[in-house]
Amino acid sequence: MNFRKIMFKRDPAFGSLFENMVVAEAYKARANEGRDPGLYFYRDRYQNEVDLLYPSGTAFIPIEIKSSAPSGMNF
Repeated sequence: MNFRKIMFKRDPAFGSLFENMVVAEAYKARANEGRDPGLYFYRDRYQNEVDLLYPSGTAFIPIEIKSSAPSGMNF
């Protein structure tokens, strides 16, 4: 494996950069389809959050963005 790839994945900013890239791609995809991107995130007063609320008809699809594989079903 490439040493630079290993170091990049260990960088503390990697998760934030990955999340930003996913949201940017979702935004571009909707804009290129001529739709209002209408992307949101959600955080409550207990700091629980949903990374991306993706519009689908009259509802939203909640999306949790992770840069690593989940360790189990409880994330």
